[in-house]
Amino acid sequence: MEELGVPGFFVGDLNSYRSLETKVYSTCLAYFDDAWVDYPLSEQMCTFHDYGGLQGNPTATNPNEPIDYIYSTRGDFAVTNFTILHEGMTGTNESTFDSDYFFIHATFNYLS
Repeated sequence: MEELGVPGFFVGDLNSYRSLETKVYSTCLAYFDDAWVDYPLSEQMCTFHDYGGLQGNPTATNPNEPIDYIYSTRGDFAVTNFTILHEGMTGTNESTFDSDYFFIHATFNYLS
């Protein structure tokens, strides 16, 4: 994206916490905006739940911060929503969940 000078998105499960992997996170922020951080009403929760095993577990490594990301090229988009899709997700085994992570969703307005 940078080489071509085009706006875009970088999304994924990076398996790292913003507050613990600060070097990786700051490298990403050099080029991207973080939708979870930029949306003021983002839920303070982790997206990894290990098929329900870590839901509400106070011993989780960092229960208030997702490890899944939606980045947009810096200054090109305004995030209007960021949601961690966990509503109605209960259970404690693989057959109850589609994934061991909660899915994330963001909505953006293109600024240029």
